[in-house]
Amino acid sequence: MNILEGEGITKHFGGVTANKDIHFHLDKGEILGLIGPNGSGKTTLINIVGGNIKPDKGRIQFEGMDIIGLKPYHICRLGISRTYQVVQPFAGMTVRETVVAGTMFGRNPQRSMALAMRKAKEVLELVHLQDKTHELAEELTVADLKKLELAKALSGDPKVLLLDEVMAGLTPRETDEAMALTLKIRKSGVTIFIVEHVMKAVMGISDRIMVLHQGSLMATGTPQEIIRNESVIQAYLGEKYAKKKRVSKEGESNAIVRS
Repeated sequence: MNILEGEGITKHFGGVTANKDIHFHLDKGEILGLIGPNGSGKTTLINIVGGNIKPDKGRIQFEGMDIIGLKPYHICRLGISRTYQVVQPFAGMTVRETVVAGTMFGRNPQRSMALAMRKAKEVLELVHLQDKTHELAEELTVADLKKLELAKALSGDPKVLLLDEVMAGLTPRETDEAMALTLKIRKSGVTIFIVEHVMKAVMGISDRIMVLHQGSLMATGTPQEIIRNESVIQAYLGEKYAKKKRVSKEGESNAIVRS
């Protein structure tokens, strides 16, 4: 069942076409990955879904409702939350205060401070920041700032979560932790649309993947279908990466057969 659907999304910035006639959908409960070269229009599409940018053409429906033209805070209250590629913590606020502020918006805005504090506690435990509750947000490490950005989005109790490069700049171990956390969030019932350049991550957690190239939708499919797509290999992945992943998957399959 589609929870989010886009039809014919087109956006121009002067003479540059950032998105051109893009069609997509998210099934309820899935993780949909969005990849492509720099400048291919990925963040523009996320900004359009989140209400930060209005497309020149096309429509987006969330649970059957047209959301084009709605303000970001309205879209958030309907049940779509997002993170931002450039993390910007609230200056002078602690980790807990930051998340408490987020609970005042979103699908079920908290009117009681006691309930807001309880919700913030639950979210901070989920993202493993419960030990940083009283630290100033701007003093966190890059990895913890990414977690806080995620916590802010989750504090709005979303049905759909838009993740814009939440794993950029993380170490391999931190990336593994972020992947596990993303899967845990999906298991809780949240549908996820993730933009990511870390191929290990997006290939490892996505049910389906969309590939944008020069503003257009090049391909959509499972991770294995994408790494076998010659157009995607030439435009983005590269033959070396695709071959490595194919060999890896074939080895896993043989191991399963032998066992």
